[in-house]
Amino acid sequence: MSSSPLGVFGALPVDTLTTICRHLPMNDVVTVSHLDNELGDCVKRFIYRELKGLKVEINENESTIHFIHKDKRSTQLKLEGYAWEEVVANAKCVESLEMIISKGMSTSSLFSAFRKAPFCLRSLKIQIPKGGDKFPSKTYELRKRCYDLATKHRSSLRHLEMTTPDGQNAYANLNTATSSMRFTFNQAEEPAPSEEAEHNSSHTFVYTVFHAFLNVHTIKNVTLEIGSKFDPNLALQKAYQIALPYSGRPILERLTIEFGNNLKSMNEADMKQVLLRHVDECHVSTPNLQHFHCSLPHDEIDLSQEFLTLLNEPVTKSRRNPKSQPYKSTISLRTATGQYFLPFTLYVLLNEMADSVASIGNRYIDSNDTDMHFLRTWAVRRCQHTDWDVCERIRLCELKEARDRAAQMEKTMRWWSSCTAEWRNRWSAVRDERNRAREEAETLRHNYDLLLEEKRALAEQLYHTDSESDEAKPEVPKPEIDGTKRNAVVQTVHSISCDPPSILVTSYSQAQIEAVLREPSVDEPVETVKSDINEQLKAENEFLKDQAVELQKCRDKIETDTKTIEDLRIRIHSMERELLSAKNSKRASSS
Repeated sequence: MSSSPLGVFGALPVDTLTTICRHLPMNDVVTVSHLDNELGDCVKRFIYRELKGLKVEINENESTIHFIHKDKRSTQLKLEGYAWEEVVANAKCVESLEMIISKGMSTSSLFSAFRKAPFCLRSLKIQIPKGGDKFPSKTYELRKRCYDLATKHRSSLRHLEMTTPDGQNAYANLNTATSSMRFTFNQAEEPAPSEEAEHNSSHTFVYTVFHAFLNVHTIKNVTLEIGSKFDPNLALQKAYQIALPYSGRPILERLTIEFGNNLKSMNEADMKQVLLRHVDECHVSTPNLQHFHCSLPHDEIDLSQEFLTLLNEPVTKSRRNPKSQPYKSTISLRTATGQYFLPFTLYVLLNEMADSVASIGNRYIDSNDTDMHFLRTWAVRRCQHTDWDVCERIRLCELKEARDRAAQMEKTMRWWSSCTAEWRNRWSAVRDERNRAREEAETLRHNYDLLLEEKRALAEQLYHTDSESDEAKPEVPKPEIDGTKRNAVVQTVHSISCDPPSILVTSYSQAQIEAVLREPSVDEPVETVKSDINEQLKAENEFLKDQAVELQKCRDKIETDTKTIEDLRIRIHSMERELLSAKNSKRASSS
């Protein structure tokens, strides 16, 4: 019986070992797992898989990673060693990750371990505390790695929260079953003039990470909770930009906006102006929006019919098709008990967007424009943007994404074009080769016919020469010859056929020709001509046989090339159909 390296402790049952390891600190669990293979497998199979969450804290004073078990118990390890990487690599059931990382810190090994980890996150929280940035390049790398991490888990993520150094907080709670999302946005403190660049950079970082997460989900119902500290209009604008990517706005059906209690002190005119600006800038670009609800923090506000008509005027003018979806707009106020009631409800049947580009461009027209097609009320006629730097950064980011997609599409189209051109060139080469083979076959056939005619003419000439020699033969005493030989010669002579020349040449046997040549003749030159003609006919017969063999080979090659051409034509047609389907899918995705 083999002894365990752990002695009596290693001989304990698995459930007892598991219970003991659950109450050990994580560094002791890692140490024990290295002492015995069986115990190491037990730790990997039970202890590591009971980890449900990770929390990372990296700052100038410490760098630790907390492991949260399924019973909410937490243990931690230092990031200086390599033991934590083994735990992360075997923690397959982790669902939540919280990272509190200061700017300028090194995070390459941390994100490398997260990139290789087998778990799928459902909750991700990223917090970058306020502090000095000693290494701007590391801050850029940190943001890039956070973006890559969110992109990797965007399909499984349901909760995403981000907090920037300037205090901006954004939290999204996604419900895929109902295609809805609740988005909370807390505006940062008003930045000083020297901090505006950092403020805009932080907003762009949040914007890109949230869009990488939301672009893969279909969201039809959105609720925005707005908390503003200095500019409600800017807070609403940023929250709408982050929560609703441009790819998801055409399918938005329901939008709810809830303003926080910190806007309760805002006067009535300013609050109405915020709503008017939001509807004018955003609702004209959501053609499928059917329900819009706004909850105001005020106890009492005058919502006249004139204001409600003015609120819906931009959408009414941008939709003119009678087949459009019905549009329901509601506004609720808060009572003294904190509840909401709905005293004002407006149902408006709107038309489909007739000219979305012109409608969006109406926000930027001059107040003196007299063109009735671009007419707006005085309150919403001028440009409503208040932070041009943020808008410019967002537009540049969207422009970069569009250019990247266009470049990828162009690259794909070039690849398909080069493939089609290459196959077309190959098909052309095969077709040219086939045409050359056909021409060569025709030439050989023509030459064969000419040689056949010449052969027939020579055979006829030989036949007539033999006849003339027989007629002009003089009367001479017949020598005494053997009767068998004479009979054989006579039989050979009388066996000459009178068939056409083509058959005549092939009907001579070698014995017959030798017998004829051995027979004595009076006219020696005639015999010489006969022998020469026979030799010539033999050579021509062999030549024609060789030409027939070559012709048959050419025919076989032509048939093979024809089959190859048909296969290439079928493949070219299939590739053209695939190219057409790819073009249609690219156009559909781009539109």
